[in-house]
Amino acid sequence: MATDPSNSSFTAQQHYFITDHLGSTRVVLNNAGTVLERYDYYPSGEIVPVTVANTGNTDYLYTGKESQNALFGINWYDSAARLQTTDGIFTGIDPLTENYYYLSPYAYCKGNPINRLDPDGLADWRMVRKGAGMALMGVGTAIGGGTITAGSAGTASPLGVFLIVEGAGQAGIGLSYMLAGLLVDPEHYSEEEIKNLPGSPSNALAKGVDEAVGNENHEIETTVLVITAAISAPTLLKKRKRLLLL
Repeated sequence: MATDPSNSSFTAQQHYFITDHLGSTRVVLNNAGTVLERYDYYPSGEIVPVTVANTGNTDYLYTGKESQNALFGINWYDSAARLQTTDGIFTGIDPLTENYYYLSPYAYCKGNPINRLDPDGLADWRMVRKGAGMALMGVGTAIGGGTITAGSAGTASPLGVFLIVEGAGQAGIGLSYMLAGLLVDPEHYSEEEIKNLPGSPSNALAKGVDEAVGNENHEIETTVLVITAAISAPTLLKKRKRLLLL
């Protein structure tokens, strides 16, 4: 909401911001739904000229970072650890550059700003996304196990107990991956390593069995993943419907 305490005749106005998948501000609206500003970007953050005037209602633009244009007259963004330009590079050397010497210390998102996001120059958001998905599936699996146990006439259902333990373990592993993504060097894990990280206690066991018997196509691991997803997905969908009805 825009306010000006020094001006008694000033009328407060509410503005609404629509962002894209990277968190970039794309549209600014007022209370009536009128488009005040519209922003389109080139891959590295340079603003594309558009027909709707950009009147300076916000400086938080590309990936939600603050533009330095209004303050200092330079077309850069404040990326917390470093400043970044609209050429896809940072203005300073990455403080973690010694951990991934094979990349330029000035590169932004390994040269892939369309699919990757780097809010502060340090976090590995691939790990955060993987961990969040695992934690959500783990919660669904645990709830499914609880539902089975609750419907077993007061007796502990072995399947229900197993799913509760499995889901709790999966959620815990997911949270640990999210934490690792926030704290560990972004290049500590390769794409292949992240892909092959175990997703739950049973998944870790299945991976081990596949490796022991030489299953190159990971048949046991795939079977375990399908069974877990089949149990947790319906539970999550039911919970989502209930939330929508509230």
